[in-house]
Amino acid sequence: MRAGIAIAAALLLVSAAAVAAPADFDAVRAAWRPSYAWLLDRHGEPLHARRTDPTAMRLDWVTLDDVSPALRAAVVAVEDQHFAAHAGVDWRALVAAGWAWASGGARRGASTLSMQLAALLEPRRLRAGLHRDVFDKLAQVRAARALEARWSKDQILEAWLNRVPLRGELVGVHAAARVLFGKHPSGLDDAEAWLLASLVAAPNAAPRRAAARACRLAARRAWP
Repeated sequence: MRAGIAIAAALLLVSAAAVAAPADFDAVRAAWRPSYAWLLDRHGEPLHARRTDPTAMRLDWVTLDDVSPALRAAVVAVEDQHFAAHAGVDWRALVAAGWAWASGGARRGASTLSMQLAALLEPRRLRAGLHRDVFDKLAQVRAARALEARWSKDQILEAWLNRVPLRGELVGVHAAARVLFGKHPSGLDDAEAWLLASLVAAPNAAPRRAAARACRLAARRAWP
């Protein structure tokens, strides 16, 4: 019990500390670059595409309105059920994860969409992987709270959907939807949405494993 209280106190103190203001949403969106360059004719029609970034596949930025409601709902259900209510940090989940870590139990995920996005926007400063430590987590807490103070929830979700790494070299739901399903993200159905949402935690899982996890997540949502 004392360990849990100490962890909560530390989180509160660190999250209250000053942190640099995050980049403006419009600047982040304007800086986005697809990994393809297009040769256009004089009428603006594409003639040829050339890959300009061999390390990742990114397509054009998509707005939140261009992402299917099914995918938006699945992502929030899987990654951050209290996204609409918190100010960047799900304190209950974070304290539970800290308690599990301090007591030697299994690792528990507690990163909100805001915390994940903060790490995606500043990968050199904020690590977001299996090897992060408590200081990385605390830095994410501070960055997420700063992000929430400046961006709207819709902006955070939109940027996350465009910046999240999915399967293999695919970055963002636009590239993932096109490659995996041959669709624009606005056309994804429930089954496709759950599968994409399931890939966030395990982007390179075997197809059978990814499908099984998607089914479990969808069933849990249907029967709370």
